[in-house]
Amino acid sequence: MDFILHVYFFAVSILLPLYMYGYRETGEIKTILFLEIAGAVSAAGIAMLIKSAASDSSSLMKQKLLPRPDKRLLRRYLPELLVTAYLSVYILSWLFSMDRGVSLTGMRGWRTALLFHVFIFVIYLLYVYGWNPPKKYSALALSGSAAAMVLTLFNRFGVFLKFQHAELYDTSVFVSTIGNINWFGGMLSVLIPAAMVFYVHDSGSTLMEKTAASLYLLLSFMTLLCLGSEAILVSTAVAFAALFLLSIKDPKKRLRFFSMTGMLGAAMAFLYVLHSVLHLESTANPYSASIQLMERPVFLPILLLSAAAFCIARRSSMEQEDRQEKFLPLLFTFGILLVPALPAVLALRRPFPESFGNGRGFIWGIFAADFKSLPI
Repeated sequence: MDFILHVYFFAVSILLPLYMYGYRETGEIKTILFLEIAGAVSAAGIAMLIKSAASDSSSLMKQKLLPRPDKRLLRRYLPELLVTAYLSVYILSWLFSMDRGVSLTGMRGWRTALLFHVFIFVIYLLYVYGWNPPKKYSALALSGSAAAMVLTLFNRFGVFLKFQHAELYDTSVFVSTIGNINWFGGMLSVLIPAAMVFYVHDSGSTLMEKTAASLYLLLSFMTLLCLGSEAILVSTAVAFAALFLLSIKDPKKRLRFFSMTGMLGAAMAFLYVLHSVLHLESTANPYSASIQLMERPVFLPILLLSAAAFCIARRSSMEQEDRQEKFLPLLFTFGILLVPALPAVLALRRPFPESFGNGRGFIWGIFAADFKSLPI
């Protein structure tokens, strides 16, 4: 069982992010490869899991399945119930679909249909009840995405590798080994919050682990800032807000949080120097938020506020009475509500460029015009 799950783990975390040959049908190639790997792992894993559960009373699966008297069953199996409910929605959708063949396997280039989610469901159960991976695997899992991020930084400043065949594609939309910037943003919307939580709540026990966590997070911030996808900026802002509220009461976690915001400012400063000081042209859409951030010294207030907040948090952590806990959450919540309101107000004052948001500015501009015409 462990060997099968090891193969899947490394295939998904390293092979899939890096596998490509040009950008033509990248989504189709990657999802077909995933379905083949996941299908084989699901079939073999279920067979071995059933055999192990039937023959070995001390198996990891039985240890996790058997209820403990000091825990409620509903609370114990809540994740499994939620995942089952999630899959049930897809099964109902498939049953009532007009084309069950397409609903089962998906359309060409978009293979995230019922079969995809069934494999995800099965593999989730295999990992929960059949595997106990070493902690070092978390670092190995991030190596594939880290390589893709490094390549993104090179791509954004005009350096492409031969196998990318960049001369055939719009490099403002396609980068690295992932392809479309919004697909890359979707991957980062999962990896960056996870890396942020690990950094703030458990950045490792050794100096090497802490250094690796810091470097990965700094690389992640530079990637999301130069990528050109606005959606990932919004999801990262939400992750910052949620993590702040979860960390504000713990002095050590609070210090790590403000050091993390300082790393965000450092990432902005690095990109600003490359683009506005050294005048390296970016391949991102000129109307994207990435270009706006690289052309303006936005990093200055972020670095100053992070340094001030870090000093206040460090001083308050030495005092018995932590007064900052009373007003900092309220202040931060006010900022989170204010920041998204600013672009909304600007959108109502002037239309979006059609190329804004990877071509979605045309739709958003129509929405803003319709909203202004409402009788309110």
